[in-house]
Amino acid sequence: MKDKNELLSDAGLVRDIEAWCQVKYPADDTERNFRDALFRKTFTELPNMEIQHIRRINEALCDMEFPTPTALGLRRETLNQLARHHDLKKYRHIKVPIIPKKEAA
Repeated sequence: MKDKNELLSDAGLVRDIEAWCQVKYPADDTERNFRDALFRKTFTELPNMEIQHIRRINEALCDMEFPTPTALGLRRETLNQLARHHDLKKYRHIKVPIIPKKEAA
């Protein structure tokens, strides 16, 4: 169980990720490198984060218009964490019916 300071640190990291995911075009290499470093740090912290923080990071990454390869890697890891949380592996064999789209008249 994380203590209060660790939870506050995670919450701050989440807020920073949310902000930097909204930047469509970093102004220069310094900003681009900072954002990628932030994504890399989050990647290493993700396995120990609370699920609500992972969800917020996933939402921010999904809203990102022009994800970088680093952002895509982080987004993939959030998907892995969410899949584990929801135990999706045990539902792989379930067949979901496909409902065809109606054609416009």
